[in-house]
Amino acid sequence: MEVALMCVRDDAHSRPSMTEVVHEMNYLTSQRYDPNADRGRDRSAAEEGQTENPRELGETLEETSLLNRIQDRQRAVAEAKMWGETWRDKRRQQTQNVTS
Repeated sequence: MEVALMCVRDDAHSRPSMTEVVHEMNYLTSQRYDPNADRGRDRSAAEEGQTENPRELGETLEETSLLNRIQDRQRAVAEAKMWGETWRDKRRQQTQNVTS
């Protein structure tokens, strides 16, 4: 989501180039998302009395949020494709019934 927001900035000079967008998207899609990985690390650091840098924690939360949005979008695209296939099949069957 963050990448998309950068692409629609009002000032064209502050937008990333398409090369940068492609690199970022390749990076994001190459990462495996494990929602439990960060939680375990946060607990162990808290148990040891260590606190994380608030900026790092914010970035982690933003990354998690972005990954969740990407997964939601991928799910929505898959559902839309399934709907389209079903609609085409029904349409094809109706056409065959009319011509038979």
